[in-house]
Amino acid sequence: MKRFKGQREKEALVKRLLLSYRDSLEVEIPPFSEFVRRCERRIATKRQARALAARRWIPTLRWGLVLASVLVVGILVGRIAFAPSLPKDDMVASQMGRVDARTGSQLKVSRYSHENVEVIHFVLSEGDVVFYPEKLAGNIRYVVETPHMYIRVVGTVFRVIVFSNETKIHVEEGRVWCYPRGEGYTISHILQGETPSASFILEKGEQLALGDAKFQALKVSHVSLTPSDGGKSLSPQVSEAQQKTLPAVVAYKEYKGYRISLQQGDKLEIASSTKTIRIDLTSWAKGWFDPVPLEEGIVLVSHTGVVLRFSYEGRVTFKLRPIEGKLTSPPLITSRGVILMQPEGMFVSLWDGSSWKIPAESTFLSQSAPFYVDKQDIIVYANEAGSIAGYSLKKRDILWTHRLVREFVGAPILGREGIAYIYGGSGNILVAVDVLDGHFVWSKALGKSLQRMDIIGGKLVVILATPSGSDVQILSLREGDILDSLSFPGKVKDTARDKGNLYILTDEGDVFRIESEKKTLSLVARDPGLLKLTFLQNKLAGIGTSGLMALEK
Repeated sequence: MKRFKGQREKEALVKRLLLSYRDSLEVEIPPFSEFVRRCERRIATKRQARALAARRWIPTLRWGLVLASVLVVGILVGRIAFAPSLPKDDMVASQMGRVDARTGSQLKVSRYSHENVEVIHFVLSEGDVVFYPEKLAGNIRYVVETPHMYIRVVGTVFRVIVFSNETKIHVEEGRVWCYPRGEGYTISHILQGETPSASFILEKGEQLALGDAKFQALKVSHVSLTPSDGGKSLSPQVSEAQQKTLPAVVAYKEYKGYRISLQQGDKLEIASSTKTIRIDLTSWAKGWFDPVPLEEGIVLVSHTGVVLRFSYEGRVTFKLRPIEGKLTSPPLITSRGVILMQPEGMFVSLWDGSSWKIPAESTFLSQSAPFYVDKQDIIVYANEAGSIAGYSLKKRDILWTHRLVREFVGAPILGREGIAYIYGGSGNILVAVDVLDGHFVWSKALGKSLQRMDIIGGKLVVILATPSGSDVQILSLREGDILDSLSFPGKVKDTARDKGNLYILTDEGDVFRIESEKKTLSLVARDPGLLKLTFLQNKLAGIGTSGLMALEK
């Protein structure tokens, strides 16, 4: 770089001046402690400024809070003083509680007053609804109406299911009163608070199913069932006018102090020492087999396959309405459930609600009714021509099959102590097989066609048809040996057994008694009008055209 004249001297002069100026400055660096004090002084100054600003706002905030409190209190007092009273309908609505309805349920509700009583009125035409009402005041009625009954709530939780032909109610908590519409009850009876003298009071855990409007509710009346004609017949001690309309007995059973009778017109009567309950079965079906009393209740099966089980207080505890409602022969009723003989085989329905089908030939089911072995839980039945099988209900499977090369006609299968007795009609052969594995125990040629067989006093009694009447053979169970032979005139119409005796009703109206221990046969009674045999107060009785009659003193 080319310098101009005198530039070097100027630069040296400026440099000296700058150096001298630097040396003239006296910069004194403060110690660290002094620096800290200055910072603290500045922070304290700012804090004091903020505190001062806050103190200026405190009075303002206090007055604001006071004013807001005054406004809130004024609003509350004003609402209480000047708010209108709630309509009475809204107070009634507060006690409706919760209602849970399944999809498709047809439910309506209305509220109205009736003679100083406020009413919450539900109308359930169809569907499944659970009601959770609140605790009701004394002047409020909570009513559920269905096509078959009125239900009055007394503080409870309950479920109502309405079908086209019946209403089913189950009480989960509390109590409800049920008024069957077929008994003549109307909504006014419920609103007036009348107790249901001719219907039902359901407690917690109880359920009830009622049929259509023709249903006649259970009538509880205190009657004395004592012989009224010198001990020959049994009829309630009622007025003469009532006796004219008293239905005739079709079937009669006694069980643990209860007297169960099926009467003409499909009426069931359950009587004890304190009350009599009558149930009209026509709302479920028409035409019923004889009732079978069990520990759990009374079982009835209609000719179309409807199964009902009533408690001894008259409540329905089991109900089955199969899709295929045709039976080829009477049902088999056991402690586990009921077995229906249908054209396609056996329909098994257990009391726990499970059900299934067992394929079998309906022809042989109708000719040779199956036998249920309670201890082993096995059904022995004729499943096809010349073949028998053992079926386990527990395993739901066939345990064994046996081909006997002979058809089964004319007699049901019987069993005792693990042995089943089967009659082969084409050769008049009686066969005994083990129920567990089906192996043969013994077989015997009877020589004549079998009419009936039964097990009495540890012996097998077979009744054979002869041209002049009937022959009786008493056989041992294990070996099939003939222990004794008897005969009587006429053909067998019905039989009944009690302890060591077998009673036989012939087509001529004679009643014979066979004592298995003495191996004797004696004539007990004679009445051409007798239709079947039963027992009345542990004594032989008969059902005939004149009703229920005692045959033994």
